[in-house]
Parts: sequence; structure tokens; C-alpha cells
Amino acid sequence: MQGLQQAIMRRPPRGNGTGERGENFTTPIVAASTTNVAVLPTGAPTSGGCWVTFKATVDCFIRWGRAASPTVAAATTSDYPLTADQEEEFWITFPDDANFSVIRETADGTLNRFRSDG
Repeated sequence: MQGLQQAIMRRPPRGNGTGERGENFTTPIVAASTTNVAVLPTGAPTSGGCWVTFKATVDCFIRWGRAASPTVAAATTSDYPLTADQEEEFWITFPDDANFSVIRETADGTLNRFRSDG
């Protein structure tokens, strides 16, 4: 378990392609839900969790799921809304939140994410 200082610390991301914290990952947001996408495709912390920042280019809806089982398709009626061009930072635990599904509201776009803790 982290102390309070570590839990609220937010460090700057590293450059793309480094294979470590800060590497940027993108996922298309389309009319049919994209399912079973790994939050951090190059690997997750071995214990606990980490902060991950999400930013969508269009309004969309996201649903998180466990790594060991398929993620249910996201729905525009019941899943968490992400607003276009707004960064949202979530504490992602592994394996509970390791995968996600995403669906657009009205237009195609891209969901960008990166590990944002230090």
C-alpha cells in the first residue's frame, strides 16, 4: 500500500517509445464497441496499480474489465462518459481494471492514454 504522498504524486510522462511510464497508447473509437483493449499494452505494475491518463478526441463511453475475462462491449446508455479533449486520470488496479471497451457517441475518433505516475 502506498502512503498518501505517493498516492497523490503525479510525475511528468516520459517520451513516446521508451517502453516505460509515459508511453502513449491509442485506440480507435468507432460505432461498434472496441473490446478487450489492454490499458497498458507493454505491461502493468506487478502489484497494486498506477495512475493512467485518458484523453479522447470525441465524446465516448468506456467500460473497464478484468484481464482474465473478456470485457463486455461498452454502451452509450450505461457506461462512463469521457468528454472530447478533456484529460481524465484514473487509478487503475491490476488485474481488475486491466482491459477496457470503448464506443463513440456520434463520430469516430481516438482514445489516447499513458501511465502518468512516477
